[in-house]
Amino acid sequence: MTVFRRCLLLATEYDLEIKSRWIPTNDNALADALSHFNYEKVTDIAPQLVYHTCTLRDRGFLTYSKLGCLR
Repeated sequence: MTVFRRCLLLATEYDLEIKSRWIPTNDNALADALSHFNYEKVTDIAPQLVYHTCTLRDRGFLTYSKLGCLR
């Protein structure tokens, strides 16, 4: 079930009224960048949304390649 359909069903179940309102791009730059998958702009606007991935080595684990060597 899509998110939108689920929202509509919940609104109906709880007798909620949903109103939509258009927000210009200049006032809603983050949502616009996210909807266009422009991650470079997203990180410029909201750097706190960027998370750094870690490797197993960062956590103290040793991993092996297919050749059997430690990485």
